[in-house]
Amino acid sequence: MKRIVKAALVLIGGLLGYALVRWMIDLTEYRVHLTPLKKEYIAISGALTFAGLTFFVSNGVASKITTKLRKYQEALHRLSPKELLMGSAGVVIGLIIANLLNITILKIQYIGILLALVCNFLFAYLGLTFFVRKKDLLDDLSLTHNYRSQPHRKVLDTRAIIDGRIVDVYKA
Repeated sequence: MKRIVKAALVLIGGLLGYALVRWMIDLTEYRVHLTPLKKEYIAISGALTFAGLTFFVSNGVASKITTKLRKYQEALHRLSPKELLMGSAGVVIGLIIANLLNITILKIQYIGILLALVCNFLFAYLGLTFFVRKKDLLDDLSLTHNYRSQPHRKVLDTRAIIDGRIVDVYKA
């Protein structure tokens, strides 16, 4: 698992390097005239440089992330199927809300993508925690009730109501 996390961090570092170098090229384009091919070569070399730096720095970060992921995995194993179902529904609803907000957030230059990612993670987490805490909501919304699990419910006949024997039926 540590290798997967490290590979993901190196990929993120490379993408960040590419985006940063492209942004810097766009800022200085009026002073330095480069062909599109040279711009791409410079951006790819920036991506490789950042990926290499991330590769050497990511050992400590990858081990911490792996430790946290294992804790989350153990916590997921302790959840009941009902909590997993409600958590999944919460994540889906949170992501739907986040992506509706992201339509406008993505129009912000330079940091719109980063804000959209943060928004997705935030709303997915909020949906997960809200729906796991409200797992009993599924019982309230369900159309079929299990009357055996609720022994204090009684079914009254109209004759019992008319005759006034409600107290007798309740005591029985």
